[in-house]
Amino acid sequence: MQRMRLTALLFVLAVAGSACSGTAAEEATQTGDDNVAGSVEKTTTTSPYSTTTTTTTLAPRFVPLLEEPPPFEEVTFTTEDDIELSAKYWRGGPIAVLAGHDFYTTADASDGFEPRSSDTELWWTGPIANEGYTVLAPDFRGHGGSSGDVSVRNSPVDLKAAYEFLEAEGFDTIVMLGLVGSGTASVVLDAEDPDVEFAGIAMIWSAPQEVGLDAQRVLYGIDAPVFLVSFENVRLERWAKLMSDEIDDLYDLVIYSPAPDGMGFTDVYGEEFVGRLVDFVEYAAGV
Repeated sequence: MQRMRLTALLFVLAVAGSACSGTAAEEATQTGDDNVAGSVEKTTTTSPYSTTTTTTTLAPRFVPLLEEPPPFEEVTFTTEDDIELSAKYWRGGPIAVLAGHDFYTTADASDGFEPRSSDTELWWTGPIANEGYTVLAPDFRGHGGSSGDVSVRNSPVDLKAAYEFLEAEGFDTIVMLGLVGSGTASVVLDAEDPDVEFAGIAMIWSAPQEVGLDAQRVLYGIDAPVFLVSFENVRLERWAKLMSDEIDDLYDLVIYSPAPDGMGFTDVYGEEFVGRLVDFVEYAAGV
């Protein structure tokens, strides 16, 4: 648990730090009432330490975190440009979750920097799999156990290979949960590839644009519900507001406050964060 919590904390700090050098916004940016049917802006206390600002009155569920993730299979599949990707695969029920990690690098004392991988999201993919869902968490090219060189521009190609793997396994309902750049890539893939149709897309700390990817340009054409998860940070909040205005079917916008000094993100928000993702998966799948 400590390793997973440390990984999560480092991730949130890295995203917040790289996104903005200014001060955190005093208030979350409001979204229009017409984005979510019957929605009103509401601040709900979800932990004894701070609050989460949301655009709906949906009460969060809390899913317990785990000391270790459930056992998973290590599978491989090949992209259309012949890159072999490695992935963690939990077999579960008829609803499939495609979980994408972010592309940023993290400091390593031995040799400087190393790309992130699906290992860095085990703290939330494991609990979701433990809830009975089928979960596929691939390593993007050049990350983790996958071959090739790191290429954010080609990340939609990698996601399509993962999507096709799940289709070949017999899944018709596939919900995308994408951290940072993989959230951006999933929107681009869904919008531009007629063979890909996610049941829902969660963009978690995602930007409107990444290297060679422009989700902002195509968000308005996404038919699936989109869940925006942001962080109390001037740039991240602005990105979330910018994207929410372009989304036809906005499921929710959640903006997390920084964890108190000396506490990690998962200590304060971990169970709620996973619970909100599970709620979204069920909503997108029509459960």
